[in-house]
Amino acid sequence: DNVGPVDRFQRGAVAEAVVEAARNPGVGGAMVGAGVGVALGQQAAGVVGGALPPPLPSAAQYHVELSGAAAGPFPLEHLRGLVGSGQVTAQTLVWTAGMAGWAAAGSVPAVAALFGTTPPPLPGGGRG
Repeated sequence: DNVGPVDRFQRGAVAEAVVEAARNPGVGGAMVGAGVGVALGQQAAGVVGGALPPPLPSAAQYHVELSGAAAGPFPLEHLRGLVGSGQVTAQTLVWTAGMAGWAAAGSVPAVAALFGTTPPPLPGGGRG
């Protein structure tokens, strides 16, 4: 049992408060008892439940094909770096939850936005 000095002090204080509340059955004693009950419940929840689980990722996570193997999942911002380094191209296969299967990165709108776009030629060959 890894109980530090502060925890031992708190437990002792709680025990003393419970005894005192039992000696005073009036409204004040009931209030002390209720407060101690709430504190004990919160402490027990912390011991039993441990730390809260991490929050679910809110942004899509992508798996990518790198050198013939699946890698990831990565957030879109990480893919931006892979695009910048040339490791991910518009032809690289990607997949994320909700997709039926792997698809070329250039065909997945959120990922396609990471690639620089070149505008089409001006109609009529431009000016000049």
